[in-house]
Amino acid sequence: MAVDVGTGASVAFGTGGWTLSIRSIGDVGEEAPAIDDTHLTTSTARTYRAGNLTDGGSVSLEVLHDSSNRPVVGNANETIVITFDDATTASFSGFVQSYKINVPLEEMITATCSLKTSGVVTWA
Repeated sequence: MAVDVGTGASVAFGTGGWTLSIRSIGDVGEEAPAIDDTHLTTSTARTYRAGNLTDGGSVSLEVLHDSSNRPVVGNANETIVITFDDATTASFSGFVQSYKINVPLEEMITATCSLKTSGVVTWA
């Protein structure tokens, strides 16, 4: 079994052109909603089934803050591609949902950025 490391991973924005120094990428993937199909004759526990529409949710980035190079929050959807160290990619349409700065004492100023996915996350 191959084990991947985060070193070398990158994020590219199709039209926004935002470049960033990434410290970590989190929550890349999809989930299906759980639909409660419990009915009145169910006697021991609730039951569920998977919904048809998946959701990529939000991808979180921890980046080094650069005051001269901030993203536009709430801009139009664009293609976002995450490339991992083994050249695997996860691409999706989405936008920068939030950008929040953290200013610690005697450390690099960082920011937490949330990317909202729209549609399918495609793995290649």
